[in-house]
Formats: sequence, structure tokens, C-alpha cells
Amino acid sequence: MFIGVDTHKDTLASCIVDAAGRQVDQRVFDNAPAGHAELLDWAHAQSRPVVRVGVEGSANFGAGLAQFLHGQGVDVREVPASSPARTKAAAASWQERPHRRASDRPHRCP
Repeated sequence: MFIGVDTHKDTLASCIVDAAGRQVDQRVFDNAPAGHAELLDWAHAQSRPVVRVGVEGSANFGAGLAQFLHGQGVDVREVPASSPARTKAAAASWQERPHRRASDRPHRCP
């Protein structure tokens, strides 16, 4: 399982997905040391191990979280911020595929 984190000045919007990209759970944590520890506890409480955490903005608002998780032995990766244009292009590309299935659609947590 994987966690994606959308970082903000005060909060961390977090979503767990399985290997097929299906949403398992989502939560919002404080972007502070106590919130970082709560996110890690949440990850450890899952029925299957979380293998990687993607952090958007790990050089800015996500820096503290990324450093904390890395220090705890978690595989942390930088996730580029999505732009509305890139999201729209990906959706249009999916619509044009000839044999698409609903399960092929990229999933994004709300």
C-alpha cells in the first residue's frame, strides 16, 4: 500500500491506496511534529504494510514530514504538484483510449 500526502502550511491531507490504486482510507493531520507521528502511527495500523509515501512539496511545507519519515526508515518520494492543465490532459487522454475500463482511470483522493 502507498500513502500520498498533499502538504499545506498547517495540514497534511493524506490518502492510502492499494497496489491497484483503490482508496483504502484518508485522513488529515496537523503539519507539526505531533501530526507527523500520528501519520506514521496511522500507516503502521493498516492491515497491510505501507511500502512508500509520496509527499508533495517535500522541499517546502512537506520538508518536516519527509525528514521525519525518512528518519524512521520509510521510503519517501517527492511527488510533483499536479497542475489543472496536466490533470485535464490526463483525463482527455484516458477518454480517447479505445478499450478503456473504469478500473484504468487514474484515482485521486478527494
